Amino acid sequence: MEKQLFKFTYSFLNLNRFILFLLIAFPITIKFYSIPHDDFPIINFLLGSIGAISLICWLYAVGHKANEINISQGITINSFKYFNLSILILVVAYSLVMFLGTTIHDNLGSIKISYNSPIYLSIVFLCAFLITTVIAGKVLVSAESNKVVGISKYFTTTLQLLIAPIGLWFIQPRMKYLNNSN
Repeated sequence: MEKQLFKFTYSFLNLNRFILFLLIAFPITIKFYSIPHDDFPIINFLLGSIGAISLICWLYAVGHKANEINISQGITINSFKYFNLSILILVVAYSLVMFLGTTIHDNLGSIKISYNSPIYLSIVFLCAFLITTVIAGKVLVSAESNKVVGISKYFTTTLQLLIAPIGLWFIQPRMKYLNNSN
């Protein structure tokens, strides 16, 4: 099953950056700027999930492909052992936020009741996303420079990964180059 996951996610590395941008940003944009959330919650959930799943798969592919290159060069990044755990936490937290994060409006006479998901799920999701992007940025820059790098070297790459719909325009060509050179 792991080989199928690698094969599926590595296919994101061969996509054109415009196609990848549409795959990640377009569903999320439609979710926010289309039909009101309360009228069609399943459609909005599915549209948002397509973009989020694509983003997580792309981050997974970037991290693992860059780590493969590092291993072939004899470079060991100690923090990479937390990458898969952060991806798993990211997926679980995203799922819980999506399922528990729906707002339910209920009217009892003149009283309006709203239920929301707990804030700690969103904080866990953001922390896992931050950890994932920091590790992926470090592994990617280390693969490009053939040595373990410090935070000053991979800070801009991490920022590009954090703002993925914009950053993928710069990172996807670098990943294609690394993917094709090995």
